[in-house]
Amino acid sequence: MSSHRSSLDSITAASAQRMILPDGTYATQSAFVFEKINRPKDQKPSLRTLLLAGEFLVGSVLAVALTKLVLRYRKVCDDEMRVNQITAEV
Repeated sequence: MSSHRSSLDSITAASAQRMILPDGTYATQSAFVFEKINRPKDQKPSLRTLLLAGEFLVGSVLAVALTKLVLRYRKVCDDEMRVNQITAEV
């Protein structure tokens, strides 16, 4: 998984710091360090790279889009066997 993460921008968390606010309450402050990886502007991470790197939002958007396509395909296609095949693949 770390080999796929190297192609993406990485974010690392610094240690959390405990503070006392002016009203006397405690707060925890953490800082994130954003490390930009230099890559050519025309090179974008592939969908597979994003999914393997743990980008769950991309995976969920893809799953919803494929599900909607299959549901629409069911309405226009009369071949029940083909509909079942595509539904099983998705």
